[in-house]
Amino acid sequence: MNTIITLNPKWLCWSRVLLLFFLLGITPRLGAQQVATILTEGWLDSAWTNLERTVNTYNGGGRLSVAVNQTWDPTTASWINSMKLTYTYNSDGTLNQLVAQTWNQTGSNWVNLYRTTDTYTSFHKLLTETSENWNTTANAWAPNVKLTYSYNSSQYLTNTLIQVWDIASANWRNNLQTLYTNNASGLVTQRVQQAYNPTTTTWVNTARTSYTYNAASNPTIVIREIWAGTSWVNSAKDSYSYGANNALTYLLSQEWSSASSTWVNSLQELYTNNTDGSVNQIIQQEWLDNSWSNTYRTSYIYNPLAVEAFSEGIATAYPNPTQGVVNIKAGTTLSGQAYSVLDQSGKTLSNGNFDSENPSIDVGPLASGVYFIQIGKYQPLRVIKN
Repeated sequence: MNTIITLNPKWLCWSRVLLLFFLLGITPRLGAQQVATILTEGWLDSAWTNLERTVNTYNGGGRLSVAVNQTWDPTTASWINSMKLTYTYNSDGTLNQLVAQTWNQTGSNWVNLYRTTDTYTSFHKLLTETSENWNTTANAWAPNVKLTYSYNSSQYLTNTLIQVWDIASANWRNNLQTLYTNNASGLVTQRVQQAYNPTTTTWVNTARTSYTYNAASNPTIVIREIWAGTSWVNSAKDSYSYGANNALTYLLSQEWSSASSTWVNSLQELYTNNTDGSVNQIIQQEWLDNSWSNTYRTSYIYNPLAVEAFSEGIATAYPNPTQGVVNIKAGTTLSGQAYSVLDQSGKTLSNGNFDSENPSIDVGPLASGVYFIQIGKYQPLRVIKN
């Protein structure tokens, strides 16, 4: 029997975006700044309601080191830990390992879930990615899935092989593979997914995805087809639009209707971007009763990188994280400077004027989370309230 890997839809949605950017050789327009927080809200009773958020921490080299996912508890009006991803890197900056843990509310501790370990070619291209699950009985990591990547002489990706661990034979067993076709610039123009049939020891077509691009090498149309036994049949289509700085502004997803032989609206995503082209907010809507209805809203908050930013030495906030009072120390007087305390959505929670050179702000009454202290014209200081 041929077993096909299945993934949690929540992770599939995010994985689809990341995989697309990876395959096309482009970078999500998150700008040069570090994404501090990603907030996702759901549309409920004609209003946006907190659902989940991811809080990112970076190491001294500016690379993502920890990403903590939290879900919103409406009963307590607070964020509850859900999952944590911890990243470690090789000396050349390539990702070495990612460890995923889930939050045990009973024990108030993080519990291992899975980890992936990467290896690379001499050209620093990803060669293998081995995933292991945490075996609670054996208290050890157990092999689960392995991805092997192949490239042509131009170092363009040509094949991704997915294998699953067979406990009985203690060996890797073929499961899925993806074949890539690239244009002269190295952009993927088509990828064909195939499933392995262990009975006939052959690969069988399952899905095909084709890409078209604009002059800036950004995808404009992505069409997915499924294999109907003897031919390819339309399944889904994504259409992309771009604005200033070639930043993505609009995504329309449609599904193929065999009854009418037309593309039918499914969902759309509306993007607003910062002046540098980085994503500020994404609103997702689904097509219901011949109109668009809000479903999710995702907001991106960045760590400041401005030259005049207090966080780059002109001023510091300490202790950080804090449980109550946070002190502000600057190389210049702050007396008389206006300040505001903001939440992650940019909403002002309090404001005032400093009355001393090195003042303090009491954030004790606030719920645990990430906040920003805006001082005068400078970029805000990021403060974590435990």
